Amino acid sequence: MLYVGYPIRYETALRLFKLDDSTHWKDVLSIIAKTGLDLHPIDKGLNILGMTVKQVEYSAATYCSADDCVVAVLQAKKTVTELVQKAELDISELEIGFMEEESFVANNPQPYVMSF
Repeated sequence: MLYVGYPIRYETALRLFKLDDSTHWKDVLSIIAKTGLDLHPIDKGLNILGMTVKQVEYSAATYCSADDCVVAVLQAKKTVTELVQKAELDISELEIGFMEEESFVANNPQPYVMSF
């Protein structure tokens, strides 16, 4: 799967959407989905806030050219950026997470491209 968005911890998602830790997981996903974004759980507490790049998904009947892949990623980046702004999420100091490494704070980061 190819994702465009932000690798964050669940706690960071709660903070971004101004939710508390008593909010049920399914409610969190529903609230986030209303913005047009998705929260994809990956592994070891890591989530991707953003979207999948469906045009690049492999199936036995399809392939995606390199040019089409780059265009799809750029379109997804634009969409994620617009949705984050529309949802009024404060990413001015966003904690970027990793599976088994220390996180770091990024200032107004552009969406990342990740494959899991």
